[in-house]
Amino acid sequence: MTNIDEDNVTVQSQAGNAYLLPGTTLKQHLGNRIYNQAHKMALLVPFRNCSEELNQFAPYIETFLNNQKIAHTIYVINQTDAYSFNRATLINVGFLESDPNCDYIAMHDVDLLPLNPLLNYSFPSEGPYHVSSPKLHPKYHYPSFIGGILLITRKHFESVNGMSNLFWGWGGEDDEFGLRLLHFGMKVRHPVDVKTGVRDTFRHIHNSKKRPRDQYRYHKQGFEVYTLTEGGRLNRTVDSTVQIMYRVKESGKIPQMYTYRDEGFNSTEDVYRDGGLNSTEAVYSDGGLNSTERIYSEG
Repeated sequence: MTNIDEDNVTVQSQAGNAYLLPGTTLKQHLGNRIYNQAHKMALLVPFRNCSEELNQFAPYIETFLNNQKIAHTIYVINQTDAYSFNRATLINVGFLESDPNCDYIAMHDVDLLPLNPLLNYSFPSEGPYHVSSPKLHPKYHYPSFIGGILLITRKHFESVNGMSNLFWGWGGEDDEFGLRLLHFGMKVRHPVDVKTGVRDTFRHIHNSKKRPRDQYRYHKQGFEVYTLTEGGRLNRTVDSTVQIMYRVKESGKIPQMYTYRDEGFNSTEDVYRDGGLNSTEAVYSDGGLNSTERIYSEG
């Protein structure tokens, strides 16, 4: 991975947005800030065919995090194969490929911009922290919703074996991950004392006409597969013996201040089945981090 040339990277202002002064180099900008060095965040952005959103998101979130003095690296994980979009696996890949010195991650949608400066992206020491809670998200308000933006420590993400690789197409992976957290006794916290609401806490910039969601469901990835028993345990009915492998086709810095990952998937069997990296060491039987394998790296 190449490093940012801080002397030559400049930031251009955009109309209506208080970014950095035009012509200011990254080195000059960062030199004026004192960051919290105790923790560092890896912000993981699962991505496919959303260049317009990314062009808005990247400089905006960079400025937002800098204003909070959050030490961070932004990873954009791009799925390049012909399979349906798999957001959860992209997050698993981003976690595995990110700097291990980042002791927590933000699972962050590219089309969701935080507007309220009081939204906290700092280290979630008390457990998973859902920044875009159902009381604040502009679109999704059901009580168990944990999508959009979720902060979780590296230790906690590993302890639940990451996210399920099962969910191809749009939706479901966040709900299943919420059940994983409950299964392992983790309580998700939400922002408190935030005076804004669903209309003015975030801006949702997804263009559904240009990029409609892939709503197709594969095999048994419906919500009925994932339920909690009366004892609060996760009920599993999905075969998880199949490996989901990935190739890093390209990795490096691009002319903003985030890291780009270009991914392609290769399933050894039916793509609707879960599986992964080292399934014999999986925490439990639904794949995840230990069932997401890097095949090789190019570049």
